[in-house]
Amino acid sequence: VSDTGRSIAAKVGILHPQPHNFFGADGSYGSRGDLPRGEQRTETMIQQCASDYHREFQGVDSIDEGHWKDLQGLVSDARQDGAGVALCLTPFNPAVAGQITRNTPYPELKAQLLQRLGGLAATPGVVLVDWSGSDVRINPADGWADCSHYGKNVADDLVQFVFAEHNR
Repeated sequence: VSDTGRSIAAKVGILHPQPHNFFGADGSYGSRGDLPRGEQRTETMIQQCASDYHREFQGVDSIDEGHWKDLQGLVSDARQDGAGVALCLTPFNPAVAGQITRNTPYPELKAQLLQRLGGLAATPGVVLVDWSGSDVRINPADGWADCSHYGKNVADDLVQFVFAEHNR
């Protein structure tokens, strides 16, 4: 979500891209001044990321109520200030999505989260954009930096969709 937020902020001119973290036009990823990573390095990053996420999901058994209350407060504050809110869920890299969530409580927790987010989205001026389902396809040519971060073209598509949906 934080990368999507940065994409939206950059699109509307609130935030300018930082030179130490970037996605190349081909979806390659660079960090702290690195040159874009090659295909083999990217595949290694994808596998390591999937392993890390899987390990993390194995240790989670509930939605963090503190984080949930923080999100509710943020949405409430934004609405009180007259801002619209888009709650966006994005997919994992399809090449490793099953590896990340297998034998974890992730599917149940995601269902609970979607139900809660749906409740928030019932608030006027709040929309839920769920791109996390298996019916969502991100073009592999747009690139993946790791198991959860996609290329610029996908981020741009999401931003355009959110703004079109939010301005109805």
